[in-house]
Amino acid sequence: YGLSLLHIVRHNPGAVTVHFGGRQGAQIRRHYRALQFEAVGADGSVTLKQLLPEIGPECRSFTFSNPTTGLLFATQFTQPALCLMERAAFEDMRARGLVCQGAAFAGHSLGEYAALAAVGDVLPLETLLDVVFYRGLTMQAAVQRDPVTGRSDYGMVAVNPSRVAADLTDQYLRKLVAAVQQACGEASLLEIVNYNVENQQYVLAGDLRALES
Repeated sequence: YGLSLLHIVRHNPGAVTVHFGGRQGAQIRRHYRALQFEAVGADGSVTLKQLLPEIGPECRSFTFSNPTTGLLFATQFTQPALCLMERAAFEDMRARGLVCQGAAFAGHSLGEYAALAAVGDVLPLETLLDVVFYRGLTMQAAVQRDPVTGRSDYGMVAVNPSRVAADLTDQYLRKLVAAVQQACGEASLLEIVNYNVENQQYVLAGDLRALES
């Protein structure tokens, strides 16, 4: 992809420019232009769209930018960095004789990709990074963002009801989320998107106004 993940991890730059000059640059540009995602229209129709429409057939360069927090905190780079760290940690465990034959291993959400690559040997390292970079780009393109800051009107938060009150159960949390969404209006979005550990760990996603409420 014409950039260094190690450079992003070490320095967390606010921007990195990929240049498309020469034969190798043209090949990198074709790779970016081939990345597509399915977009669902208001009428329910599904169309294929380019993930990075700014990269045209004659484009000379493209800049990834996240000036507020740095590119390491942009999900398309966070995800490959995390998977690479998880794979390295597993290989270190294996080298130290800490991985037992027949032991059960599992990965959750993004960690499932690293688990499949490390334990199951399903994905070579290059393919693993390719897949999770594509996954991150798709998530980044899923919502509209400010072209300067990269921020959107949406976010995600982890919720532990048991830290608020002992009687704040799963059922109560669902009612609370529904009440907040209703209070914010029909145009707002607030949903429980991950049910990780009952009464202890959930992930909420929605617009920032509803999340702050």
